[in-house]
Amino acid sequence: MEGIARQPEAAGDIGRNLIITLALIEALVIYALLTFLVLFGNIPTLIEKLGQL
Repeated sequence: MEGIARQPEAAGDIGRNLIITLALIEALVIYALLTFLVLFGNIPTLIEKLGQL
C-alpha cells in the first residue's frame, strides 16, 4: 500500500505481484496440508484407491 501511495502509476504492477505471491503462498499451504494428511494416513493413497477397483 505504501508503494502504491508513493507511485500510483505502479498500482497495476504491484497488485499483480501481490496476487501472484498470495497464490503461491496458498498453494504451498495446500501442498503442505496434503503431504501431512498422506504421511499420517488420514486420506487413502492412490495405490489403495486403485487396489479397490
